Amino acid sequence: LFSSRRKQVNRERRSRGVLRRLIVEQLEARQLLTVSLPELISINQGGTAAGDSSSSFTEQVLSADGRYYVFASNSSDLVPGDANGAADVFLRDLELGTVALISRTASGAPANNSSDAAVISADGEFVAFYSYATDLDVTGTNSTSGYSQIYRWERGTGDIVLASPNAANTDGGNAYSYYPSISEDGQRIAFQSYGDDLVAGITDSNGYWVYD
Repeated sequence: LFSSRRKQVNRERRSRGVLRRLIVEQLEARQLLTVSLPELISINQGGTAAGDSSSSFTEQVLSADGRYYVFASNSSDLVPGDANGAADVFLRDLELGTVALISRTASGAPANNSSDAAVISADGEFVAFYSYATDLDVTGTNSTSGYSQIYRWERGTGDIVLASPNAANTDGGNAYSYYPSISEDGQRIAFQSYGDDLVAGITDSNGYWVYD
């Protein structure tokens, strides 16, 4: 009798063990199948809908931790006072749910011409982009040429620097610069330029350059 009872108890224990494993496996499967809903990046100021015009992005748009996203947009309702009628560069903080204008003047207003092709460093500290604007809030040498130039913006300070200056460091290059790519730490920016005055003694009018 006692032997039969022990066998029954052991069978019940094994059954409970199997059941627990099945429950754990089901819970793990549910977690693996859980999918986060998409989040709108180019959202208007009211947080109710997408911006009122098109937005674009490049391949280096998201910081490594997934918090910061950069993009360009023709929308006029992502931030207050955006009435320049041109594409601007923005930073979306997915943790705080905010959108900040990057291609701005000293007063914080949108620049006087279009900016595009924004890329962000892996650490989320730096953003590079090209711009035709001549009134960006640039620290040091700025460009008044009207050609598209490469700029780097720093998140911690808000500083913007010209990354495609001429060899004399008096203005931007003497032709168009496009398509920046940025290193993980934001210290190097590669780009294409038609300018032939970026480096003294080199007159290549369609080269690839590195800002360091």
